[in-house]
Amino acid sequence: MKTIAYVVQPSEGDQSSFVIMLQQKNCEVTQKKIRLQADGSTKEDWDMDVAVDMIGLADKLDVAVLVSGDGDFVSPVNLVKTIDSRVGVFSFPHNTAKDLILAADSYYPIDESMLLKA
Repeated sequence: MKTIAYVVQPSEGDQSSFVIMLQQKNCEVTQKKIRLQADGSTKEDWDMDVAVDMIGLADKLDVAVLVSGDGDFVSPVNLVKTIDSRVGVFSFPHNTAKDLILAADSYYPIDESMLLKA
C-alpha cells in the first residue's frame, strides 16, 4: 500500500503537526508552497502532479483512492481504469463534480463522522 498526501504550505500558519501526523501514518507527504500570481491572487494547484502520479502508478495498483471532488480528475480516473485498476473517490458531496462520481468505481461522501476533531 502506498499513500501520498499532497499538502499546500500556507504563507502563514504552521502545518507541521499535520504533516508529522501524516508521516506517522506512513504517508508520503509532498508539499508545495502557495504561489503568488501577478494579479495578487494565489495558486496552489496540485491537479497535474496528482494526475501524473495516478497514471504513473496505475500499472502497480489494484485500487486507487482519490480524495477530491475536482472534475479535472475525470480523464485520469478513466485512464487508470483502462489499466485494470479500480478507482474510489472520497469527497464532500456539495462540491464534487457529478461526472467524477460517475467515472469512479466507488464514491464515498465525506461527512462529519470522518473528520478529525481538534
